[in-house]
Amino acid sequence: MPAGRPTLYDPKICDKVVELMKDGSSLASVALELDIDRDTLLMWQKDPRKPEFTLAIQKGLGYSQGWWETKGHKNLENSKFNYQGWHLNIKNRFRDDWKDKQDISISNDIARELDKMRDKRR
Repeated sequence: MPAGRPTLYDPKICDKVVELMKDGSSLASVALELDIDRDTLLMWQKDPRKPEFTLAIQKGLGYSQGWWETKGHKNLENSKFNYQGWHLNIKNRFRDDWKDKQDISISNDIARELDKMRDKRR
């Protein structure tokens, strides 16, 4: 007999996850709506025995991002739209696509010059 409480997981919730995220809902909101802990939701998402749930989350995240991006696009010329709040929200929620990218690299020539300058100070 397995120890612990039986799981609340039911593959039927996959469709509900996707539907909930179509309006821009977050994973935390989905967990709340499903009456489960966010950590449980994330555990189910990573569980290789629940590939249908993993796919539902991925699909839902796509819908959620699309919802938020559409809100921004439709309101770009709306002076009452809180663009800064929207931008901060979307940048933090969808980091892979919206992060501020800063690639800093130093060429070998510059690195050698910096080394020479450091050596002269010693």
